[in-house]
Amino acid sequence: MSRYFFHLNDLRDHIEDPDGSELPDLEAARTESRQGIRDLVADCFRTRREFTFWSVRISNDAGDMLAGRSLGSGSHQ
Repeated sequence: MSRYFFHLNDLRDHIEDPDGSELPDLEAARTESRQGIRDLVADCFRTRREFTFWSVRISNDAGDMLAGRSLGSGSHQ
């Protein structure tokens, strides 16, 4: 298992993931990021807040960016 960090960017802020998540591989981390995006969107709809999120970066514990996902533009390797 490896530790993956999910750093969020929105129109107003950059939010670093200080803890990360232990996952078996990068594909599991990508799946986790997709579910996280769905959860953020659903929460905004439920609370009637503006959705300003636009990307997530997946990094390893050394800080290397391994993958990213931008809302509406697919995945980046």
